[in-house]
Amino acid sequence: MPYHLLDTQEKNNFDMTIKNYEQPKGISPRFFDETLNSETYEVQGPMGKGLGLSTDSTGIHMAFTAGTGILVFIDLVARIFLQNIGALPEKYERFQEGFKFILYVSFVDKPSSCCLEMCELVHDFC
Repeated sequence: MPYHLLDTQEKNNFDMTIKNYEQPKGISPRFFDETLNSETYEVQGPMGKGLGLSTDSTGIHMAFTAGTGILVFIDLVARIFLQNIGALPEKYERFQEGFKFILYVSFVDKPSSCCLEMCELVHDFC
């Protein structure tokens, strides 16, 4: 089981999932270009109102996404999972008992999927 995906330890670094879309003027190919490995990038966010969920949210919430679009939901999936297995740190507020999140995601094929392993793990437990 890939339990390392559920690590909640405070860290000074983070993992990123980047798909190389191989567009000449895009940013994704830059991460895969060995001649540019010395570049520094700044990551900012989140911005906006997000999904508008709060600890008072109840009922069924559904999301439909494909490919790397799943990434915006992974932190929510992880948080719900940690809450469901009783491993969410005490400092975090809990979702209501009647809260349910259903995520529909599709990929071109299994080898090009991202976060699928984590989603399958969550599915097995929840």
